[in-house]
Amino acid sequence: MAADLKRSAENMCSIELLVLYENDGLFIKYSDGTSLELSPCGSAFLHRQSAPSNSAMRQLTRFAVSSFRDKITEAVRIRNMFAARPYLCKELTDQRELKVGYQDVTQCCWPDQFTTDLITRLSDGSACVTSVDGLASLTLMPHRQAFIVKFLAEVKYPLPQKARNKEPDVQQHKRYFTWQEQIHSIFSYPTAWKYPLQIVLDAANKEKLSSCPPHNVTTLSNSLPLTCSAVHLHTWKAQVLSDCSCDSVDWESFWQPNMKVIWRDGATYRIFRQSTGLFTVEIDPGDGSVMRSQAPRGRYFDHWFVQQNDLKDVEIQERVYSADKPLPDRLLQRTEYSIGRLVKQAARYIEFLSNAGQQLEERCCWTE
Repeated sequence: MAADLKRSAENMCSIELLVLYENDGLFIKYSDGTSLELSPCGSAFLHRQSAPSNSAMRQLTRFAVSSFRDKITEAVRIRNMFAARPYLCKELTDQRELKVGYQDVTQCCWPDQFTTDLITRLSDGSACVTSVDGLASLTLMPHRQAFIVKFLAEVKYPLPQKARNKEPDVQQHKRYFTWQEQIHSIFSYPTAWKYPLQIVLDAANKEKLSSCPPHNVTTLSNSLPLTCSAVHLHTWKAQVLSDCSCDSVDWESFWQPNMKVIWRDGATYRIFRQSTGLFTVEIDPGDGSVMRSQAPRGRYFDHWFVQQNDLKDVEIQERVYSADKPLPDRLLQRTEYSIGRLVKQAARYIEFLSNAGQQLEERCCWTE
């Protein structure tokens, strides 16, 4: 996950900070001083130039001009990885990735516990299950603390006038689809993926598939419409940026009680709000491992990573760190990043969120 975002940053202007909020609104700050915001529905964006101009352009996402197109395409892709519903438009989708169909794709059906030809255990310790109809797959990552789902999602485009005028024939018009990937933590994930997740957990643990819930049909996320019906609910952070140059902004001012994902300095932080009001932060350093804070105060972190023994068998190892007294990095044999820095940063997020108090319920444009 973090490695994927890091590659995104390297493919275009380097990303310095990325924040995704619970309403799926996105904010990105780039190393050249520019910034980009996506509306929660993904259908509109605001791009602000760096000093001295500080000029801003607001536009519909699907009509992004060529100078912003790469940024917008990548921002939408990142948003869709974590969003409740993807925003997919034909204008920003690679034509080579488009699939054509004439029916809705709303559900997929998973194999039962006796159908093993659709369940695969890989040499790196991961496990994958494919739906019977081939419309989705779920892959459990080697450390078994997160999984990736891949499903066929509809790419929206304006209906021809002829199709709109013929109501009985609307369902028969040509549809476009593409494969959508999303990343979830086993700590908190949509219940729609419970059945296939249990299948791959049992497969990875070499257990008999006997504990799966009886419902083996998943309702797939429906793509958002091309245009938003509640644009009056779009809010932008332009006021903060209009008072000073991007280079002088305190980027912690963009911390909000409703943060969901933060990417900074090569690591991804996922924030989970529990029903008790407490917060859990999960860290993806980008090396195939994962860390997660412990309840209730979030001062201790579990770290899961995979190693191969002399027999080349995959072993999942677990360590516990303290944010108050982290071990020196030289003792942890981790040269790619500083574990102490990561857990301290995550603890700061938890402290901020805990002190922010109860957030006011906001109206979200795509739920209206």
